[in-house]
Amino acid sequence: MKDYSRVNSVFIANTFKPGSKKSGKLIEDLKDIIDLDFSDRKIHSQLSAELKEKFSLTAYQSAIDTVDYCISSGYGILSFADEDYPTALKSIENPPAVLYYRGKFPDFNNYPSVTIAGPRRPTELGQELSYRLSSRFSLRGITVVSGGGTGCEFEALKGATDSRKTVIILPCGIDCDVLKYNPGITRDILENACVISEFAPKTPQLKYNYILRNRILAAISDITVLIEAAEGSGALITAEKSLEFGKTVYAIPGNLLQNEYKGSNKLFLKGAKPFVDDKSVFNDFETLYPGKIGADNEITEAKGNKVTSKFEKNNIKSQETLSKEAKMLYNHLDRQIFSVEDFSSLKLTANEILSALTELELEQFISALPGGKYKIL
Repeated sequence: MKDYSRVNSVFIANTFKPGSKKSGKLIEDLKDIIDLDFSDRKIHSQLSAELKEKFSLTAYQSAIDTVDYCISSGYGILSFADEDYPTALKSIENPPAVLYYRGKFPDFNNYPSVTIAGPRRPTELGQELSYRLSSRFSLRGITVVSGGGTGCEFEALKGATDSRKTVIILPCGIDCDVLKYNPGITRDILENACVISEFAPKTPQLKYNYILRNRILAAISDITVLIEAAEGSGALITAEKSLEFGKTVYAIPGNLLQNEYKGSNKLFLKGAKPFVDDKSVFNDFETLYPGKIGADNEITEAKGNKVTSKFEKNNIKSQETLSKEAKMLYNHLDRQIFSVEDFSSLKLTANEILSALTELELEQFISALPGGKYKIL
C-alpha cells in the first residue's frame, strides 16, 4: 500500500521547489486528504486550482518513485503534515514541505538543540572553541546542529559525535556523497549523526542551495552560537537569520582589529549576546527545558554508563593547546577567586581577555561564579 501522505508531500515539494512560501500552507490546507491518492478523480477534484493546473500523472509518478527510492535506500521522509515535524520550522514563512533524513531524527519539539555557526577557514582558537563547545553541549543532552562543512562546522561535528549524536543539514540531496562534500567526515561520524536535507535525492550542491539550507540552520534550533565571522560571511548570515526568527544568538567576542571577528562583533549591535562562558547558555536552555539539561560535564545514559569528553578521559591539564593570551592570563593569576579587572595591567584588549577567559573555562582551568567572578579549578 502506498504511503500517499509522503507521496503527496513530495509531489507538492517538487512542484513548488525548495524555499517556496506555498508548499507548507498547501499541505496544511490539504491535511484532510493528504493521505489519499491525488490521482483519484474524486480526490483530485478537491485540490486547489493552482495544484490542479500543475498536476500531471508524470509528475505524480516521479513523486511515487522518489518515495520508493527513499524506502529502498533506508532514508526517511518527514512531511510538514507530520506531528514530529519541527515546530520551529513551521513558524518561518517558507518552511520545507518535506525533510529527507538518514539516521534517527531528533525530537526537536521536546528536547534542546543548538546550531553552531562559523567559517570554513577559522582561526586556531575558533577551531578549538567549536570542538569544545559542541562537546560540552552534547554531553549535557543538547543536540548539536551544523552544516557539516569544513572548518568550524567540522570541528562542531567531531566534538558532538565524540560524546553523543549530532545533526548535519545538507545543501544537496540526502543521497549525495557526504564523504566528498567534506572529505574529513568518516563513516564512524556518519553512523552517529542524523543527516537531513530538504532537497530531493540526486540534487547536486548548487550555490543557491546553501542560502536555502542556512535558513534551516538558523530556524531549527533553540539557540545559535556564532564562533567567529567576517563581514558578509555565510556564518554571519545564518546568525542574522536566527535573530530575524526571534532566536537567542550568542557570539564570541574577538579582537576588534581582526577581520575574522568584524562580523560577529557587529552582531552585538543587532541583539546578539556576548558569549563569555557557557553557564549563561545552559541557564537559557534550563529555562526552555526544565529538568532536561544534563549535569555539568556528564550525562548518565539508560545503561548507567558515564559519558565523558576526551579531555576528561586524559585527566590532565596541559597548557600546550592554549592560545598565548589564555596562557598569559592563567600564568598571571595569583589568587583562587578573581575577576576581569585583575588583568588590567596586561597589554590585552577587553575582547582578547574575554576570549581567553572563555577558552580557559572550556579547557576547565577555571570556572565562572556569580557576579562576574571566576575561580581556578
